[in-house]
Amino acid sequence: MRRTALLLLAALALLISGCSGDDGDEQRELAALAPVARDVTTQPDRDQTETERKLAALDPCLLFDAAVARKVGDPMDSRRYDSTHACRIGTSSTTTVKLAVALSDGARFYQGRHDAAGAVSYRTTSTKKYCTVSLPVTQSLAVEFNSWERRCTDTVAYAEAGARLLRTAPDRLLRPRDAGRFTACELLAPAVPERLQVDAGNWGQYSLDECTASTDGSMTATKARLFLDISDAEPREQNKIDGQCWTGFELPHARVPLDSALATNATLVTDTCAGTRRMIARVVAAARRTPPQVDPTGLLYDWSDDTTADLSSTGACADILDAAALECTPARPADVPADAADLLEQAEADPDVLCAAAAPLVRAWYGDTLAPATVLTATRAQQVEGAPLTECAFGEPTHSLHITVLASTQQQLLSEDEEISGHPATTSTSGDVEGVSPMRRFSIGWRTGKPGVLSVTVLATPTRAEGNWQGIEIDRTPVDEADGFVADLVEQLLD
Repeated sequence: MRRTALLLLAALALLISGCSGDDGDEQRELAALAPVARDVTTQPDRDQTETERKLAALDPCLLFDAAVARKVGDPMDSRRYDSTHACRIGTSSTTTVKLAVALSDGARFYQGRHDAAGAVSYRTTSTKKYCTVSLPVTQSLAVEFNSWERRCTDTVAYAEAGARLLRTAPDRLLRPRDAGRFTACELLAPAVPERLQVDAGNWGQYSLDECTASTDGSMTATKARLFLDISDAEPREQNKIDGQCWTGFELPHARVPLDSALATNATLVTDTCAGTRRMIARVVAAARRTPPQVDPTGLLYDWSDDTTADLSSTGACADILDAAALECTPARPADVPADAADLLEQAEADPDVLCAAAAPLVRAWYGDTLAPATVLTATRAQQVEGAPLTECAFGEPTHSLHITVLASTQQQLLSEDEEISGHPATTSTSGDVEGVSPMRRFSIGWRTGKPGVLSVTVLATPTRAEGNWQGIEIDRTPVDEADGFVADLVEQLLD
């Protein structure tokens, strides 16, 4: 599309939203307006405790389908427990299923989103034949199938069959109602002081079979850890390792469904061996309780092309990079001032104004799939005093193009060596090396030698289709076209 046609299209759109205009007063000084309050919209999450109990009640080895195993060439008797809530199948090459792993909004953003037997799934692959298929169960957790040195199609087949079972016959996946249904944290919590914070996993790595008790959630403040494992070996004797006390014991009333010769063992790690036996007695007492009855239905999210119920982000924010950390919310309609100075002032205070002003040209250049949202310019912890608080971001469903636009009344260009559409400017480019995501940055001054800057970034990344960023060709076209896009944007917004 020729540049003149783009300008006509954008001008018409801006005219409809109330923007037409002449030059602002050359002598005018920009003023910082009070930021407009943003109503950040997120989707409610499922109950974490209830979901963990549903997952813990399942036998992970039953998620491997016999028909798929025959097709792949895995004997069903090659199934073996990695832990109470993880199982592996195969001989020379294997596939593992874990009943609960961490899967954040940020991780899902980079992975391919696919239909797995009617359920939402996320897929990531690599050139090293590593493949993971995750079935989200909350906004932060997922059932994960992963493999190494085997075709990703095999892993997908196992995951789809497992998803089908979870959706249509979850009762067939239940393990005996005994101590094996308890998570490590359900067993450790009664054994430590209430003042301690109990977290699933081990120093940031989420797991139903590991639990950490600490004063503040950090590694250095850890007071106790509990690990659950399935083994045919005797529990480890109490000994000191790296200054910590490690004590192993067998967990009572925790049968191993597929092999009666195996036992569920536990290992307690504490700062000192003093009081360890008392803690173990409390863990054992907790294991003797009858686990709560659970209904295993409704664990997965039903597949839909246009619904993202498994994310905390809503609307356009599902396609915005770092949406959760940047408190993203979909852009709302706003009136666009005709005067450039008014626009900069209002756009800095209210990012909805900036989105309304920039959206017509963004879509004219890059297509209607680009949707606007308002975000923080940096996380709360990284905010710089005096810098604009918010900006407008544009994303699209393939997650391969990311555009941000920011307005500032107080910032001033440090260099005015370049010019864009008659305005002083500075530009930079990164990612010229093959395999590195290319990005073009622009800072355009409102007036020469005066505060007032419009900043734009255009970033291209690999498509999320298969969740593979290794050896994937990146379409540089959006970045190569960025200079023309920004020139039109400057003419439309700053003149």
